[in-house]
Amino acid sequence: MNKHLTIILLLFTTLSVGFVACDDEKQEYIRPQFGAMTVNPSPAHPGDSVELIVPHKAKGNGIAATSYYWTVQALCTDPVTHQAKDTLMVVQDNYDGYGKCDPRVKFLLPASTAPGTYPVIMRASFSCYIGNVLFDEATVNGRITVE
Repeated sequence: MNKHLTIILLLFTTLSVGFVACDDEKQEYIRPQFGAMTVNPSPAHPGDSVELIVPHKAKGNGIAATSYYWTVQALCTDPVTHQAKDTLMVVQDNYDGYGKCDPRVKFLLPASTAPGTYPVIMRASFSCYIGNVLFDEATVNGRITVE
């Protein structure tokens, strides 16, 4: 009888460890942490190719897809109303693939850009598929100086 009880307890323990191991394999959602935005070149000049980079302070996990929305405020002038308008650039990325690179965007500064400082907002929108669909966002502010 003790032999059967020992075998049953051993089998139960083995199955319990197997179920716990499966739980550890689930991807856990971890929001990435971002550092300060860098601008290259700084200062920029009208017509320059400008690159904006937001480095990671800590990597995220469990992210299915990411969209980065870069907005440079009042960079251009509307040709009809002559009012300053924002410039929006969207970069979509598979965050968990390809080494979890730092968010970046490269663009040409319009030749008509007036000297000054232009606020920049990078908004990262994450979608995660762990259990239910989860959406999360992170925002980083910076600025472009044009001479």
